[in-house]
Amino acid sequence: QQCPLRNVMMTQHTSPSGRARHHPAHQPVDAPTIDRLVRHFYDAAREDPLLGPVFGRVDEAEWPAHIARVAAFWRSVLLHDGSYKGNPMRTHAEMPELTAAHFDRWLAMWRTAAVRSCPPVAAMLVIDKAERMAAALIAAHPTAGRPDSARPDSAAPSGGEAPGGTTA
Repeated sequence: QQCPLRNVMMTQHTSPSGRARHHPAHQPVDAPTIDRLVRHFYDAAREDPLLGPVFGRVDEAEWPAHIARVAAFWRSVLLHDGSYKGNPMRTHAEMPELTAAHFDRWLAMWRTAAVRSCPPVAAMLVIDKAERMAAALIAAHPTAGRPDSARPDSAAPSGGEAPGGTTA
């Protein structure tokens, strides 16, 4: 089955940095969709037995700023708006307790949040970007990318069962 994104007409635009970027002529995702997705994901991830403790390190008073920073990151990735000014590779590398299982779980939960909170083409787009991001983060991470990093057989990176018994 062919991916519908391959059939979306592409046009060239200039990003805030002046570099040419290709964008779908009809953008399948917008800032409100990204904000909704990020909130939906974090509502679930904070309660997750594996991811919850990682996100639990963020002080409750800092959550609005954290959510805004993550939404800015995804707007920069998906909309090329330049709103994120950080280094996600360094941020994740500074958490040596992360394993491949954490990234696998994050990706499974992200897929579920995308399907539940985005229109279908937008969900496909954000899932594709997240899969690429997860692969890059795992490869660059000092512990998650190691062959002995904890990855249970049931946490395969390409899918699996999502919370609530749905397949992501």
